[in-house]
Amino acid sequence: MTEASATTPGLPLGEKLRYGAEAAIFFAFMALFRVLGLDKASRLGGWIGRNIFPLLPPDRVARANLAAAFPEKSEDERNEIRGIMWDNLGRVVGEYPHLGRFSPKGEDPPPFIGQDASGTKISGVNDAAGKPFWFNGQTRITLTDEGALSQGGSKYNGNRLASSGAPLQAGPPRPYTLRFTRKGTFSYYCTIHPGMKGTVKVVSRGKRIPTNRANARAAKKEYARVVKRLKKDTKFPGRLGNAVEAGHDTLTTTFFRFFPATKSVPVGTSVTFLMSPKTTEAHTISFGPADYLQKQADAFITPDPINPQLPPVVSPVAAFPSEPPPQAPLDPAQHGNGFFNTGVLDRDGATPLNPPEARVTFNKPGTYNFICLIHPDMKGSIVVG
Repeated sequence: MTEASATTPGLPLGEKLRYGAEAAIFFAFMALFRVLGLDKASRLGGWIGRNIFPLLPPDRVARANLAAAFPEKSEDERNEIRGIMWDNLGRVVGEYPHLGRFSPKGEDPPPFIGQDASGTKISGVNDAAGKPFWFNGQTRITLTDEGALSQGGSKYNGNRLASSGAPLQAGPPRPYTLRFTRKGTFSYYCTIHPGMKGTVKVVSRGKRIPTNRANARAAKKEYARVVKRLKKDTKFPGRLGNAVEAGHDTLTTTFFRFFPATKSVPVGTSVTFLMSPKTTEAHTISFGPADYLQKQADAFITPDPINPQLPPVVSPVAAFPSEPPPQAPLDPAQHGNGFFNTGVLDRDGATPLNPPEARVTFNKPGTYNFICLIHPDMKGSIVVG
């Protein structure tokens, strides 16, 4: 019995050089994205996706596939889908060197909400006209056990999660007491507002610690610094162009306001609603009658209708966009009462289904009032004329 051997011919010199050049360009961009940081890398990647990728040969394939998949849509509608696709792909490339930042770490807060682990689907949710919303059949959104419910008992040694849980019961929340069983510096967070962070330093018995009076003085100074920053940020006039920023947040301050609160645009304008670059909050942009919107805001988190013993669920009317992607222009008559919702927007890598911005097109004159269904005191209006 003989063995047959085979050899693989080497690549031609021209292909080796071409592949080497492509690899060098790729790693150069990865190094640039890594230096820029996550947010800037994502924005640069999105810009490259929108402006450079459409010039490359794969764009012809994308155009042909979209025409075959959506023959009923106009060329402008298909181009909008294509633009969103290239923007998303560019952001994925820009964020690739920062994948470690999306990985679970001991000090990162668990997400407060997420897709139902049981896979339960949404059903029977209708609009004001009695017609089913498009998201019936999608996996519902619930509060997570780790992010919303009490965890870990009354003692803590730094090796596992300990949490008060969210105040889901009626009435004022109860104080949370936790005993630290070893020395060290421990970080804590609010899982609802993950930008709220603090540290507890545990020292040996007998070692001097600040007095209550000293702690009060330090808190007063910190409070004064935050107020000074907020007074400065409140003068923010809003972004240039047809854009509205939900909040104007920093790593230490949060604004529950829209900037600008009122914007005037011509008929046919598309307005981009976007989250602050450094925000850790989540918002919705929701249009419709004031009483209907308030009702949806009040029901943002509700008991599980199937099993009230399980974690509460997030209202799909608030969490999901009111229109299937890509969203159609806002129409004052849609859903029987003019309801239009972007769904939840955020910049949290742990919630990849929530985009950081949404674009709304206004084709009819009028004043369109909107709120955030998570923070209903955030209000704004778009004046179209």
